[in-house]
Amino acid sequence: MSVSFLVFALACQDYDLSGIDDAAGGDANLVANPDPVRAEGVAGGETLVQVTLTNSGGALLFIDELSIEGGDWAVAVPNAENELASGESTELTLSYTPSAAYGDGTLWVYSNDGDSPETPVALIGEARVPELLVSDLSFGKGFVDCPISGWATVTNLGTADALVVDLGTTVERYLPVEDALPFTLAPGEWQEVEVWWTPEAEGADPAVLQVEEAAVGIFEGALSGEAGIDNVSFEVSEVDFGTLYVECSTVEQPRLYNNSTCEVTLTDLSLDYGDFDLDIFVLPRTIAPGGFTWVDLSFTPDDERIFGDVLSAGFDHGQVLELPLAGEGYFLYDTESFDVVEPAAEAIYLHSSSELYTYDAGSGTLSSVGSTGSSLYDIAIDEWGQLWGIGGSVLYQVDSATGAATSYMSLTGGGNGLAVLADGTLIITNGSTLSEVDWSTGTVTTLATLSSGSSSGDIVEWDGSLYWTVSGIGSGDSVVEYDTATGTLTNLGSTGVSGLWGIAAPDGDLLAFSSSGTMYELDISSGAVLSSTSIGGSWYGAAHNPNYGLDPSYIFHLVDVPLDEFHIEVLVNSVVSSDWTYDATENAIVFEDGTVLSGGDVVDVTYALTSEC
Repeated sequence: MSVSFLVFALACQDYDLSGIDDAAGGDANLVANPDPVRAEGVAGGETLVQVTLTNSGGALLFIDELSIEGGDWAVAVPNAENELASGESTELTLSYTPSAAYGDGTLWVYSNDGDSPETPVALIGEARVPELLVSDLSFGKGFVDCPISGWATVTNLGTADALVVDLGTTVERYLPVEDALPFTLAPGEWQEVEVWWTPEAEGADPAVLQVEEAAVGIFEGALSGEAGIDNVSFEVSEVDFGTLYVECSTVEQPRLYNNSTCEVTLTDLSLDYGDFDLDIFVLPRTIAPGGFTWVDLSFTPDDERIFGDVLSAGFDHGQVLELPLAGEGYFLYDTESFDVVEPAAEAIYLHSSSELYTYDAGSGTLSSVGSTGSSLYDIAIDEWGQLWGIGGSVLYQVDSATGAATSYMSLTGGGNGLAVLADGTLIITNGSTLSEVDWSTGTVTTLATLSSGSSSGDIVEWDGSLYWTVSGIGSGDSVVEYDTATGTLTNLGSTGVSGLWGIAAPDGDLLAFSSSGTMYELDISSGAVLSSTSIGGSWYGAAHNPNYGLDPSYIFHLVDVPLDEFHIEVLVNSVVSSDWTYDATENAIVFEDGTVLSGGDVVDVTYALTSEC
């Protein structure tokens, strides 16, 4: 930055200031007002401001010299008075002619001021000036001798109106359209300028667009283009089909644009890998100058993964375009959480209305396990040793170690008898009906209906048949057989005993436990009582353990059906586990080696579902 000094002599007479003293009552003191001096203007125009110089001291003030530091400032009218008595003032006129948005300077006043013989006065200038921003314009690819037009934007970033009077370029292959000249841009306004490019040879062709502003001069923006055979483009740089459920489909239609003023012909379309589908229309296809055509693409993921491909488009002039394609397939997942309860370890379990017991038929030992916490009508043990209970319209999972019953799901209609078959089928009895229950939904489907009588309270499976205690068709309760193969009901005979609410069949021995505390051994072929033993209590239900003596196992029935076993993840206490199998028949996760689980563990199962498009 250069600094200018303007020096003005204020009188023809030379003054010897060294001899001036404070005989008049003290030293002279120079005060400038305002200080700092502020001025606003327009670039190229002059603004005048006044400065008052005052002698606030007691002695006579002699102003010997003025100088200006700062090229935008000058003394317009020099002070005619160089001698100020105490309290006197004089006016000084300064001019501000800005050349830029900001122009600061300093006025120096040289006097006999005892404290500041060289007094600085700050000069602050602000100007409204036009400032043009000419955007760079890239024409991209073009054909030799094929004109292409583009638009550059001229924006006034300044604080004053800009008057654009001329447009030009540094090379004649670029020709700006001057129809709009001249035009004015207020501060913040912008206008597009059309430029035509006619390349004459292959390769890069740089130039400069010159925009002339009347007051300030020329502003420039870069022009560029790459001449060759490539002047056709896709509207996008990539087609992303997004994320879809497996086996669901979506369609995209990327456009092919002819950016030139020359006709081109599409001759070939192909995909590199085949992860996407291309609906090929009739080729060749001509694309008019400035026109477009489109390509029909579809995506149907067949697995959960990221897909990628490349669409290639060839043209008669030799250009080949490649368009990356992307998409991702995923499954809809569900997660279910299960609290692990201990499976049955003993051979026979009994329960009262609210307490679970084990019973050793050999020794006749009856042992309390604990309170169920809920009123149960019957219990059953599945092939895995899991203990289940029914209490009206609720199916419970029962912890054999504590007796605690935890609600598992609701049952449509409810019931008072419960059994789980060897194949995992869940059976309930209610009144005159025997029904199958869907483990996933709790939906009840009737399998058979009594012609007379109603359920006394229990049903048990043995050797492919179900044995059901039924009241109202004979003396006391009767034993009715249900053949699972044929679906027929047969009344085997009356027991002569009422209140047989719990039955079990360990090793084929049909044992019935009554509400009055007696255990009866029944003839499995006729229902007749073979023997009776008083064991005390009042029994609501009984079950034998088909898994007795085997390693403990755990089964967890799923609500929805997984897509397949390969998209199932099982966590035990938040740690991924591989110690399980999927049982499609029961739609369940099974841990056959019970040593990996124990009561209190939490099993989380996440699995993929059939896609929902």
